[in-house]
Amino acid sequence: NDKIYEKPKSIEEAKQNMRNFSGNTTSVITGITIKDLYQNKDLISSNECKITFKTISEKEIDWYSKFESRIFDTCGYTILGKASLFIDKIEGDYNTAFGLSPSVLYECLKKRFYRFK
Repeated sequence: NDKIYEKPKSIEEAKQNMRNFSGNTTSVITGITIKDLYQNKDLISSNECKITFKTISEKEIDWYSKFESRIFDTCGYTILGKASLFIDKIEGDYNTAFGLSPSVLYECLKKRFYRFK
């Protein structure tokens, strides 16, 4: 719905985020910027993965908000935490959901800077 989700400021906001994610697909976008000061080159790239949630009941959201210790770390869920119970599928590079994807970074470096000799 063209909404950007940030770290929730309260349990209620985190619960509302989970209600919004329920039965929907969200995009996780990670940006990469590399500055090569020796060659005066910049590499700017981004990668997206899509996370589809199952329908989550209010009872499950209440349970989740009580027992997920990392509820304030990102937009209210982490895919390695208890939210993994509610994820139906992930499209794209799984590592993008954690932040910097090693494989995406490696491909960027190969294209722009790094050459095997």
